[in-house]
Amino acid sequence: MTGQLAGAISGGLTVASMIVRMVHDQVLDAIADVVGKLASKVAIGVLTIGVLTAGLAAPGQ
Repeated sequence: MTGQLAGAISGGLTVASMIVRMVHDQVLDAIADVVGKLASKVAIGVLTIGVLTAGLAAPGQ
């Protein structure tokens, strides 16, 4: 009986570890997506400000 109980606990822990791994991977992907989009927005903003600044400075010369 103890062996069957240990086997059942082992199976439950295996399923639980798979669920934790899936959630971990999804959270990791979500964080990477947010960081990637943020970096893209910052890069676009920096480039846009640089082009705008150069465009405003050129007519005054």
